[in-house]
This record gives sequence, C-alpha cells and structure tokens, in this order.
Amino acid sequence: MSRLVWASIFLSLILHISVLLLVDNLFLEEREVSVFRARLASVPRFVQQQKLVAAAPTLLNVDMEYVRSQANPASLPEGAVPLVAAAAAVAPPPGENYDPTLPKRDGAELLVEAMPDPTAPSVNDSVASEAMELLRIEDLMRADREKAVIIPDVYSRRDTRGFVKFTPLRLNGVGGYGLDGQGGKPVLEDVARYVRDHTQVQAQLHGFPIEYFNSPPLRKDPLHFFFPGIQRGSTNGPRAVLGEDELVFLGEYLRGGGSLFIDAGQGPGDRRFLQAMVAMLKRVIGSEGRLFPLPANHAVYHAFYSYENGFPGELKRPIADLPGSNWYYPDQAPCTGQTPRGLYGVEWQGQTVAVISDLALHRGWSGLSPSCPDQGVEEPAEGGGEEAEPEEAPVQTPFLQAATNIIFHALTRPGGVAVKRQAPSWGKQRVQSGRPGVEPEAEIQLASEGEDLLDDLEASLAFVRAPLGKRIGEGGLRLRIAGYGLLEIVDGLLHGALIRNLPSGPCWIEVEYGDEQQGMEIELRGGRVTTVAFSLRGLGFWSSLSLKPQNERFAVESWSERFGDLALEEIYAELGE
Repeated sequence: MSRLVWASIFLSLILHISVLLLVDNLFLEEREVSVFRARLASVPRFVQQQKLVAAAPTLLNVDMEYVRSQANPASLPEGAVPLVAAAAAVAPPPGENYDPTLPKRDGAELLVEAMPDPTAPSVNDSVASEAMELLRIEDLMRADREKAVIIPDVYSRRDTRGFVKFTPLRLNGVGGYGLDGQGGKPVLEDVARYVRDHTQVQAQLHGFPIEYFNSPPLRKDPLHFFFPGIQRGSTNGPRAVLGEDELVFLGEYLRGGGSLFIDAGQGPGDRRFLQAMVAMLKRVIGSEGRLFPLPANHAVYHAFYSYENGFPGELKRPIADLPGSNWYYPDQAPCTGQTPRGLYGVEWQGQTVAVISDLALHRGWSGLSPSCPDQGVEEPAEGGGEEAEPEEAPVQTPFLQAATNIIFHALTRPGGVAVKRQAPSWGKQRVQSGRPGVEPEAEIQLASEGEDLLDDLEASLAFVRAPLGKRIGEGGLRLRIAGYGLLEIVDGLLHGALIRNLPSGPCWIEVEYGDEQQGMEIELRGGRVTTVAFSLRGLGFWSSLSLKPQNERFAVESWSERFGDLALEEIYAELGE
C-alpha cells in the first residue's frame, strides 16, 4: 500500500511539473515575445523631461540707507557733446486746438487715410477653411450635427470618404422603412450595410420613422427614399397623399439641394403610386422643372459603378421628346411583361433633384418577391412525383450596386445638401505630372543599392532580459561574439546591453546566463539595431536558456526612444577584444 501511495505522489509530481513546463513554453514565452513586438511596433511618444525640484533661495534681510552725495556736478570740458540731447518741441496734433469759429483755412486740416487697394491680392484665413486638419469623420458622425459629410476625391470617385445618415419615412402611402403591411422589412438597412462594407462612406439609419414630411431636420438629409407604403384612411383616392404643408416643405427641400429616389415595380399599386408621384412633383416644382428619361451618360450611371446600358432590368433606347410637354411620363398596363420604362429624372435649374424608377430596385436589393404575382415564378413540371428542388437565394448584389450609385450621386452632385470638406494636407495626393515613372526593374535596383549602402554602416545588437522590465540579476551576463572575444556585463541591476560597432551580415553569438549556455547565428543589418530577448525557461534542473531574436529593426536613436525606460549598458565592440 505504501508503495502505491509513493508511486501516486511521484506520478502526480511529474504530472504537475510537466504541466508547468508546458504552460511556460507554450503561453508565457509567447506572451513575453508579444510584449517585445508591441514595444518595437509602437511609435515613441514625446516625454517632457522632468526638471530638478529645488527650493527657492533665501534673500538676505539687510537694511540699506542711501545718502545724498555732497560733491558738485562735474562741468563738461570745452567742445564736448552731451550724451542725451535736449528734447525737441513736438508740434500739437491736428485738431487739438481746433476752434470752429475761425475761418475754414485756419481750422484743422483733414488727414488723408490710406485705403487698401481693392485689386491687390487678399490674405486667406486658413483657420476658417473647411479642411479636415483637426477633425475626423468618426468625430463628426458622433457629434450628430450633420446628416452627411464627405471628402471628395478628384482622382477616383471610389476613394470618396465620409458618412451619411438616412431618415426612415412612413408617410401616407409612402414608406422608406417598411414596404407594406406584409412584412415591413427595413430595406434601407440592407443598402446601408452594403455601402458600409463596400465603400469608404459610413451609412446608417438615423432615428425613428417619420410620419409627416414637414420636420425641419429633414432638410439636412441629402437623399430621401419614396417607396409604396401603407395608406392611411381611404384607399379610393391617389396612392400617395401628402398634406399642403408637406407639399410646401417638399418643394423647399428640393430647391434647397435635397434629392428624392422614387422606386416602384410593375404591379397595379405601383402604377398608381408612380402616377401620384409624378403629379405631386409637377405640382411642387411646376413650370420651373421638367421630367425627362435619363440618358446612358448621366452622372447617376457613373457615380460609383459604371453602367454603360442602364441599371439591372433596364434597356436604354432613344426616346423622342414630345414638344410642349415637360412632364410626360408614359403609362403602361400593370403586369403585362413589357420592358420597364427605366429611370426618369426631374430637373430643376439644371440639377437632377429626383430620380423616378419602375425597376423595383428596393425589392431586388432586399430579396422581396416582385409586385406582380406571376413575374419571375416558373410553373412546376408536370407529374409531381419528383421532389421539388430547393429555392435559390435571390440575387441582391446588382440591385445594391445600383442603389450605391443613387446614394453617391446625391452626395457628390453640385449644390447638394451633403457637406463637402477638403482632405487634410497629409491626405492629399500629389498631382500627376504626366512624366514617365520609374520602371519596376529600376525600383528594384534602387532598393538593392540602398541596402548595399546600409550594409556599409555599423550594425548594433541589443540583448534585453525577458519579461520586459526584469533585471539581469546576480551572476551577470556573458556574450561571446565571433571575432570580438568575450563581453561581460557584471551589474545585475541592468536590464540588458547594447553592443555597437559590429559588422553587418551573419554573426555567431554564444550567451552564458544563469549557469546556462546557448549559441545561435543572428543576421545583423547595417545602420539598424537587432533585438534579442533572453530568459530562463523551466524549473530547477529542467531550466534552459531561451533566445528570441525580433524581426523589427530600427536605427539606434529610434530604438533608444522605444526602450528609454530601461537601464542598458552601451558597449563598443573592438576586434580581438
């Protein structure tokens, strides 16, 4: 029985020691190395040096009495000039002794004030500019003062950055949040998510659904979505109804730089909805605007993605303009399988303020079924003995890309509501001069020449005790570098050593620390410091010396700033030392 107990204790001891060694090798060592990598990767911060604190000097308490001199002032020799000349009489300023009773010629004279030349160049106050020098897009988005702020890129429309917030609408017959009473799926959330994931514009929904289009904060939205929604009250009249104050507000919004995207399908309700929308816009804008089919070269088709022949489901074909009719919108019978009319635009003073679509883009990007029951539904095969194939997921990406173009057109169009700011100075790209650039082969040759120049400089090697911040301790540290002899660090209060004046290239080094010895070959780079973290791993007689060279290399000054809180001994190695 005693043998069994002793055997169990021995096995338990072996198991616990094995677990401790395993944890030390797998977790603690990797954690120490990650701390070194983080220190090397971090940018050194400017730390203000602390001044010595000294007590203020104590002034002597001495009473002094000044006695007037009894000597006579010395006279100037003949021909000498006094150091201080007598003050000249100053003429009184004009108007000081002005008497209104005197004649005009004896009165005060008018001074001619010099005015700035209006044709001269004026100085622009850079503080009042709209550049993003001290601001971030995230800060403006969090402040919630604007609904849309963008930084346009003149070189690539896909590099436009910023944010936009959409306000969901739930008006009488018009909805931008829920389509109808059959599901109420938030279709705007789908397109906002796609814009966030595939562009540099942060898009999101803002606030709760608005039921009346007359709120002043709606003026800041660069784009509003009008889709067929739930009707309130009687359904015998127009499909979409807005009050008089809402119509006035809509006209002010469009004239103030706002944009509308009106989208529906081919169903009977969609036909009535589009007719009501065209009549509403004609009433709001009147003879100042016009309704026209968007040509293939319109900015909507090229705002972000390029569509040479229209959006998905659209077939661009020439349409003759009818004379004397600025608001003609062709009518189509519902659910007849005819080609959709495509995109029409509402123009006011040369700007497209609204886009009307019968492509049902919002149903396509949200994966909803079409408004016509028989549209896109295949009849089942005869002989129903075979199992039905599983339905494929609806294709949404082409419709989401088209919606992205609609959004970017509203954000970037001239005169829009979106706030446009200049990029910061450090973020602006250099103007392309048109000169031929450097060939890739030449760049590789220049890079190799730069490496050769660095190899001619001295290399440095740093040994730092791990974990970071731990001292060497008793016994010190011994380093044996091939060709340079033995280097010994005796002070145990140090955290490591920095050896300089070494040649670049492979170097064999042997380290003695804590009765353990380990050797390895390290690749040194000219003009850079190679960092090696050393530590003792294990317990008792199972301990071993671990050397972990780091891949990050920096110049001596930059490396010293990153490890400025450590006490290191700087050694200049000499040949045959």
